[in-house]
Amino acid sequence: GDHNLRDLAADMLVQARYQLIKLRIFQNTVTQDDVLSVAAAIQLTKDTLGENHPKQAHYKGFLAAVSGDLTGAVKWHASAPADTGYSTQFFRAAANVIAVGDMKALAGKPQRSLPESCWHIRHAGHSECTFISTDQGYFTTYFEGFLESFSLLNPGALLHVHAVGFEPTLARLVELEDRYSVHINITHDPQALKRLNPDLRKGYCAGARYMYLPDYLSRYSRVIIHDVDGVLETSMKDVWQPADSAPRDHAIMISSLIPDDNRRGHFAFWQNIGAGAFAIAANSENLKFATALSGYLQSRFAICQRTGGRFFFTDQVGLLLATLAFNDVCTIVRMPQIFSQSSDTRGQQRGQAKKDAQEKRLEKLRKPET
Repeated sequence: GDHNLRDLAADMLVQARYQLIKLRIFQNTVTQDDVLSVAAAIQLTKDTLGENHPKQAHYKGFLAAVSGDLTGAVKWHASAPADTGYSTQFFRAAANVIAVGDMKALAGKPQRSLPESCWHIRHAGHSECTFISTDQGYFTTYFEGFLESFSLLNPGALLHVHAVGFEPTLARLVELEDRYSVHINITHDPQALKRLNPDLRKGYCAGARYMYLPDYLSRYSRVIIHDVDGVLETSMKDVWQPADSAPRDHAIMISSLIPDDNRRGHFAFWQNIGAGAFAIAANSENLKFATALSGYLQSRFAICQRTGGRFFFTDQVGLLLATLAFNDVCTIVRMPQIFSQSSDTRGQQRGQAKKDAQEKRLEKLRKPET
């Protein structure tokens, strides 16, 4: 009772201070005073929770990230005990941070605890693809809008759909291919989503694209990953060969501010890389990144199933851990802005807001400015 309330109040205090400076972290105008305001909130939690409360390791990791020290952030988060008491959803994500050395070691130990997927390679002639992972609900609501934007920017290109817990009918695929003049390959992932709690279900649908990434890199030389609930704004060609910079044929591209020079501070560890837009070329170094990320997500999925821990957002934690672990051997650069979706996060209205935003942006794509 009282302990849980005290634990929650501490988390909420630290989060509230963070919310006040989050925009400045984004704009790279965060000051020493901003960091001190977070440190002061953490100091207050020591008065109520005690200096040695297990939460303090996560708070120290959080402060390190806000101060611009991601290496320190990992050390503190990874050193926290498994049970840190009652936590907000925000801080529950911290439990999934592991040491960078442990992440690196996963590259040499490919995991295989996933359901055996069934591949339907209807179009074998493509060496690269755009790749989405979706359950039946998202497929029904958003897929056709996403596909239309894909087709307008990439006529004749290949979209590979990782279908979790369902299989689109052949008739539907043929109809969509004919209407939009693109090719669609399908992987049917038989994960039994109904057996998972809502957090694991959402987390698996988001994480599957990264869990199976090594399989995709064995088939395609270049892969671009997207969320499906929005609209594409950049062609595959422009992702790999931007007009204003050198080709990125060998790169990994992350949706993050981290590759930018002179960052004054970073977001909470699990908020620095958006998992909804990512690109990777198939080469031996990048395969280490993908193998470690896949193994990490598989192991966290099993742990969260067993412990009731929070799995959603683990893909973003894993992407940052892999970036820190392989930054010295892989070329990791910032992903161009290629995707837009609604930022409305209000419960029940969120799905409709995303759908409306998708339709508005499609209208713009259909009628290019003359």
